[in-house]
Amino acid sequence: MHLLKSLFALFRKDCGTSILFDEDEDESNDEEIEKIVGKKKGQNGKKGRGRKAQWTESLLNDMVDIIVSNDYLKNKLIFTNSKNQKNSEVYQKVLNELKKRTEARGEDFPFTVKQLRTKCKKVVGQCKKAALVMRTASGIKRFQDENGYGAWFNQLFALVKTRDSCQPEQAIEPSAVTTEEASLGSGSPGK
Repeated sequence: MHLLKSLFALFRKDCGTSILFDEDEDESNDEEIEKIVGKKKGQNGKKGRGRKAQWTESLLNDMVDIIVSNDYLKNKLIFTNSKNQKNSEVYQKVLNELKKRTEARGEDFPFTVKQLRTKCKKVVGQCKKAALVMRTASGIKRFQDENGYGAWFNQLFALVKTRDSCQPEQAIEPSAVTTEEASLGSGSPGK
């Protein structure tokens, strides 16, 4: 802003009038600068970019409740790893149910299928992280309290911790491959 004031003073000097920037005249000079240079930053009439709506606790609770209470959704979204948006119709079902629930409460649901998918994957990932890191009930409770997770965490964590990927002690190490499996894999490839 100081640079603008200096430029404005030079501009006024070239026009034949001189102006001194005192503390008392600071506001009036700012107004004159705005008239010449343009509006203040952020007042250009366009909507601001950045974060949009936030996921509320009730939306998260509803999303997890819908997924956990339906066996088909639970299997598709928690226990099955799928890529390339093959389960977008499943997320659409969850989105439709969420919209019904929020309309019944009189709330707005501003999210898309893509945003719902991203949030669901993030929430499952947070539960998976807790399942891999925390080994005691008090550790999980502390993790939940520190991160501010609500009731949705308990519902989802109970399922996510049963996933194979969250139980590394049950995984078979590559060195434990049996000789039968090794002989099948070492054969010459066919046409």
